[in-house]
Amino acid sequence: WDAMARAAERTAPMMSPHGVANTLNAFSKVEAAAGAMSPTEWAAMVRAAERAAPMMHEQDITNTLNALGKLQAAAGAMSATGWAAMARAAECTAPMTHEQENVNTLAAIANLPTKCVVGDMEALNIKSIQALEAISKREKILLQK
Repeated sequence: WDAMARAAERTAPMMSPHGVANTLNAFSKVEAAAGAMSPTEWAAMVRAAERAAPMMHEQDITNTLNALGKLQAAAGAMSATGWAAMARAAECTAPMTHEQENVNTLAAIANLPTKCVVGDMEALNIKSIQALEAISKREKILLQK
């Protein structure tokens, strides 16, 4: 697990948005792997998430937020700038996503540490709900045609 943690730190700056989301998601599912990560390694991963956030598609955003909700050390390493980047990315994709993805994003946000669900994430929560309502209206119109 130590080798995996070192590899994550070493490759984090070069990871694609999908790679960042998948790596964080994997760490959130394997407790032994997450336990092998040092604060420096978590910092490298959350910097990669911050860098990749504007290029993430909705599933990557949801998976990243979900993983951060399960990985306290990673969430604790995320800067205010990083949280803002994640919130902006989720906000940008929310109007284009389907209902299930918006619900998954809202569930992921609900699991984030309390200190993260202020400011940008609180605004994101409201915008996600608004987007979900807009999508519901759009789909009802399409069904009526």
